Amino acid sequence: MVEMMAQQDEATLPPGDEVKPAREEPLCKGSSCCRLIPVVSWAHAGEAESFEELPESWQDRVPTECRDEKAFAVRLIGDSMGPLYVEGDLLVLQPGREIYSGCLAVVRLANDGILFRRVERRAERLVLVPLNQQYKTEEFACEEIAWAYPLWGMWRQVCK
Repeated sequence: MVEMMAQQDEATLPPGDEVKPAREEPLCKGSSCCRLIPVVSWAHAGEAESFEELPESWQDRVPTECRDEKAFAVRLIGDSMGPLYVEGDLLVLQPGREIYSGCLAVVRLANDGILFRRVERRAERLVLVPLNQQYKTEEFACEEIAWAYPLWGMWRQVCK
């Protein structure tokens, strides 16, 4: 049936034109390691005690070359990391990697808060530094942190 339809379509085309089969384009041209990862709502990320507890009901998917098998993205809310990172940016996180001093990370506090900040390690404490100077720097003992996932990269939609 499909062949008959293709032949019929070819017969109605001007001479020299032909029906070409649909070709699946790779997600990332020139890359063999691009894959889709889930986008989790900020609220769902805040409810999880670890990556394993993130909900199965992903809202969306985004392509990435991040090699962390557990990678996922969250959509940024607020302006505490502005002007470099703005509300609506998709932050690609690496739950399989450790944070380090100077990295950007999404941090879930044990007392039910979730923040995107630059992390500074000081002995047994973490200092969370916003890039927007209108927000204050906060310091927490390591036991006050449920999890902290370093940022791999960011997606930003330019046109709407």
